[in-house]
Amino acid sequence: MWRTELAVKLCIGVCTRHRADALARLLQSLRRMEMPPAVDVTLCVVENDTEPRSSELLATGTAGAPFITDYQLESRIGIPQARNRLLETALAMECAALVFIDDDEEVAPDWLCALERCARETDWQSVIQGRVVSRMPEGASEILTPFFQRKERATGEALSFCATNNTLLPLDPVREHGLRFDESRPTEGGEDTIFFARARQLGTPLIFCREAVVIETVPRERANLGWLCRRKFRVGLLMGSGSIAGKKRSVGKVFYYAVKALGHFLLSVIYTLLLQRARSASALLNACRCLGYSLGYFQIRTQPYRQVEGC
Repeated sequence: MWRTELAVKLCIGVCTRHRADALARLLQSLRRMEMPPAVDVTLCVVENDTEPRSSELLATGTAGAPFITDYQLESRIGIPQARNRLLETALAMECAALVFIDDDEEVAPDWLCALERCARETDWQSVIQGRVVSRMPEGASEILTPFFQRKERATGEALSFCATNNTLLPLDPVREHGLRFDESRPTEGGEDTIFFARARQLGTPLIFCREAVVIETVPRERANLGWLCRRKFRVGLLMGSGSIAGKKRSVGKVFYYAVKALGHFLLSVIYTLLLQRARSASALLNACRCLGYSLGYFQIRTQPYRQVEGC
């Protein structure tokens, strides 16, 4: 077991594909971050592509940074394939934890210190999910902006699910249970939610850390109601598919959530007629999630990550 009085090894892991501008902004923010005491940090960037495009950007973008950099090329196209490459790299480095961050995010100066502090307080045995704040593109609808922001939580709050967008994963449970991301759905998404739900089922707590902040830049092509509806529908499909620990499939849920979807859709129509656009959008998003939950029983799948959004 890792002890807090000794220096620990941390790996910051980034998966990237065709997002040079976003990756450059992330690297710039990482160079400015404060370093926790008694911690050795390696930044590992896994490029998910058939040829190296970001190795030079990584070298120039981290010049003079107070951490080691490592570049990996994962030619098997798929988000879980790239994430598993990060896992294998961090395990080979004998790190205490792997900190996942998305390539379209930027870290606050005290981000890593906050994550490390929470991890140390739990003796490096808990998954720590940090806070993600969405930055909307210029001209985005003020009505839709709140729907892109995550739920506010308190530090120490226990979570049922989390994702890899700003998350510290202790590697002891990974070593013990051989945890890996499911590579059978390379462009569907949601395999990180399944991964962390499995870790929780095996006894690893999921804890929120409000002080560990990253800023996510929302691409212009996502800043619309259609994209939000598709995302809610995908979340519903995942929850209703039985893939998540504790979320078993049943015929009863098919009808229950189908009725809820219809009710929310009718509410959306009513609010539209009453010119209450925010309530109409909220009801429509709930309808999409419930519809997805209902249809998830039939193992319907989508592939939202076949194309890269943002740059």
